Amino acid sequence: MRGRVLKVFAGVPALEGKLSNLHLGVDTSEFEPLARADRVDKIGELSASLSALPRGKTIAQESEMLRALPGVGDLDELRAALAVASRYDGKLPDEAADEKLRSVPWTTAPTLLYIGRLIAWKGIQSLIAALPVAMEREPDLRAIIVGHGPLREAMEAFVWALQAGRRDIALMIAESGGTLEGGADTSPEKASLTEVTSFYDKLEREDKLDAYFETARRVITEDSVVFTGYLTHSELRHLFPCCDAGVFPSVVREAGPLVFLEALASGCFPLGTYFGGMAASIDAVGEEIAPEIADIMKLDPKNTVDDLGRKIPLALEQAPRYREVFARLARDRYDWSSVSKRFLREIDATRNAGGPTPLGRA
Repeated sequence: MRGRVLKVFAGVPALEGKLSNLHLGVDTSEFEPLARADRVDKIGELSASLSALPRGKTIAQESEMLRALPGVGDLDELRAALAVASRYDGKLPDEAADEKLRSVPWTTAPTLLYIGRLIAWKGIQSLIAALPVAMEREPDLRAIIVGHGPLREAMEAFVWALQAGRRDIALMIAESGGTLEGGADTSPEKASLTEVTSFYDKLEREDKLDAYFETARRVITEDSVVFTGYLTHSELRHLFPCCDAGVFPSVVREAGPLVFLEALASGCFPLGTYFGGMAASIDAVGEEIAPEIADIMKLDPKNTVDDLGRKIPLALEQAPRYREVFARLARDRYDWSSVSKRFLREIDATRNAGGPTPLGRA
């Protein structure tokens, strides 16, 4: 943002000195850390907040897709199987969202949260592809997937294929996910989910692809991954503190991902692709914690699936020790009250100096 302002207003004298960087802000009172023993009650509160809401994807649609997937033999049949489950209002929670969440063993299972649009740019495919590797070390892991988007059904089918030992369907989704998402370009470089196909190519070169799919069939169960549909902050403020780690593996640079701050405020160990605003957020937190812990948060943009498989277990291991540390950092540095106070200090300093009000970045 700073670079864009400097470029667009290059003719403004002494512009660099008129810019001031501010952190993003988060209402930390909405997201507070929670003891593991209290998670079941908190999920009960989430369920209560869902009770009066209209619903999107139905149980019948989920069941119909699962019945169709075993018979899939080519891409057209896969499209047809996904289509039966895709006609619903995506900006609503699933009919079975509260039932699915209540079924998670919150007091015993390590829990991982993804929140975001279910599109390739947000990197959901990288998380799914990494689960067999992560779950080989954390077999009780539960991954909670929150959001909506055109890749939703393809990702559900991807999980099913890994669990059911349908390597052919998993590879089909990896190679054609771009078109399944709705892209018109069917060239291999545009049609494929590049992060996944690159990871699979690497495993094949190392003669490890067979072992990967065997591990996936062994460790992933029908309960391992929970898709909830769309949730608002009214529900997420209950869900975030119940999760040990949060994963935000975006493929594209973002100015400042708010979910990272909400994870911190909840005491949820965040991992994100190390570029753009996510890198800036990780670096800011890294000033306050041990370098080796900050390194766990960093996902290599060129090697995201590998990094997720290796670092998710590390994040889950460290999460209990850093729950209160992250929450304190969020309160001290990122709460809107502290951000606004710094903004006022900047304004006052400029007024006292007799200069113009600075341009700000939030």
